[in-house]
Amino acid sequence: MGFIKAKLNQFTRWFDANGYKMMKATSYIIILAAPIISVIYFDYDKGNFAGAFALGIIIVFIGIVTKELSNYYAPYVGIPVLDHRLTERHSDRSDITYDNVPLMIQYLSDLEDWFESNGYL
Repeated sequence: MGFIKAKLNQFTRWFDANGYKMMKATSYIIILAAPIISVIYFDYDKGNFAGAFALGIIIVFIGIVTKELSNYYAPYVGIPVLDHRLTERHSDRSDITYDNVPLMIQYLSDLEDWFESNGYL
């Protein structure tokens, strides 16, 4: 049972890291397949141009939504940037409040991960 749990956890971690890539590839496939599916539908239901056109538009819309969702779920693409400063700069020193220490440790870890994955470390 431990082996199955370990493999499921490994797949979950992989999907968390790479799922957005699969979504983006799927979105391009959906968008490229839309005209083909519309032609097949038009051939199946002769004379229903409006239905085939509407089907193509709906499929393209689904592809665009999938692509935008992949961008939303994608991990940061560039260097990680916080939305606020963690330090206070004074003329001759920098200070940090005690409440920001855990966030600084996490941010430093994210920076090191980014540097390592991009070949700087």
